[in-house]
Amino acid sequence: NIFVFHPDGRLLIQKRAPMKRAFPDFWDISCSGHVDYCDHPNGDPNASLEAFHSAATRELVEELGISTPLIKMGEFAPFDDINIERTMFYRTVSAGPFTLQESEVSEVQWVTRESIHRLSPLTPLLRHSIQTVLKDMF
Repeated sequence: NIFVFHPDGRLLIQKRAPMKRAFPDFWDISCSGHVDYCDHPNGDPNASLEAFHSAATRELVEELGISTPLIKMGEFAPFDDINIERTMFYRTVSAGPFTLQESEVSEVQWVTRESIHRLSPLTPLLRHSIQTVLKDMF
């Protein structure tokens, strides 16, 4: 999971594509995905930290068409009623331009902490992240 911030501090959020199985047409965090086998260096299943970083880098290119340095924010246990997986969060800074992966993302929008609450619907992960992961920086 990656939060993309504009140099002026706004957060980029994405609207999930209408054909997505989970939360179609919901506003979500900037970019997210799952760790695939290809993300593990030399196929090493014990290289989880490297695999998280590799997956985040890959997802940024796939979903938003950008390649920027990532800063690790932290690793979290599954969130109650949201997901069943360990989650790693990263942040990065980019003003774009963005090339959207149409099968994943229908649009993106820059938001402030105040303006994000005017959008609906928000995924549970985005709502939870605003209250926890981003509470002191956004």
